[in-house]
Amino acid sequence: MTRTTFKKLEDYVTKHIEMKGQGGTEPMTIQETCLITVWYLATQCYLRELSSLFARSVTAVWQAITRVCNILAFICVKDFIRWPGPSEVGDIALSFESSVKSGLPVPGIIGAIDGCHIKIKAPGSDQISYLNRRMFHSIIIIAVSLPNKLFSYVSVGFPGSAHDSRVFCNSSLWFGVETSKNAYFTNSNYQVIGDSTFPCLSWLIPVLKDSVAVTSKEKAFNKQMSKSRVVIENPFGDLKNRFRRTQFVNTSVERASVIVTASCELHNICISNGDGMNTTFVDPSGGLDLQIPVAPLTSAQESNEGKAKRRRLIDMF
Repeated sequence: MTRTTFKKLEDYVTKHIEMKGQGGTEPMTIQETCLITVWYLATQCYLRELSSLFARSVTAVWQAITRVCNILAFICVKDFIRWPGPSEVGDIALSFESSVKSGLPVPGIIGAIDGCHIKIKAPGSDQISYLNRRMFHSIIIIAVSLPNKLFSYVSVGFPGSAHDSRVFCNSSLWFGVETSKNAYFTNSNYQVIGDSTFPCLSWLIPVLKDSVAVTSKEKAFNKQMSKSRVVIENPFGDLKNRFRRTQFVNTSVERASVIVTASCELHNICISNGDGMNTTFVDPSGGLDLQIPVAPLTSAQESNEGKAKRRRLIDMF
């Protein structure tokens, strides 16, 4: 995070935070509060290390982190993570097309959806629900990304054992589109893309399963979809590299969800201000576990319109 980007964060927090003194100690400035928070999110250091570094009590350090993360996660989330408006989707679709360097691109893509595990400490209760197939405890983040690595939607906190199609069907994105589709998709030619674990809907087109993609057209469609879907893999890597706290969050599940959401917002702030990444984090735990067998989605969830739309896209190849 550059100084310029940090200053913008500081200015934003200033509008929403009420600073309080810590007994007889010198009051903590907003700049110091933001510095402590960014340092915490960018590293895996212990609170006592931050306490020593900033000459503040552990309690004061944790209060600073909590204040800023709460502001980002509960007050400002729609300012930094937002769905593209009608005037933006055309350019986004063109950006997705131009990101495919060879072959015919899939038209009308305005986002790529996927998820990943965020490792957490074992919760005090219901540990089995948070234990994923790779045998570590985690919460799930489902996100939609744009070609420039910005998150346009984020949902954090589902237990690690949940299948991502289940997470998706219980997300605010699912309910939002089901309730008011025109608020998200003003044109039926636009869609979000995902891997084969997601349901096929009029606004969400997943790749075909390898066992289903047998014709040359279907294989070509899958290949080009995979090229466009890479944009969601890179932001997760950048998030875990820039804000390394998201590699392992040693707090309660509730606080972990807030911390990860705040990190996603800071990721967007950095991207919007041109803060690039020189390296990409390779997550040894991989993405979401797609091998857990689940019951087929009901006919109400599985959209015939989506299947017909996907077939039209396949026939283009």
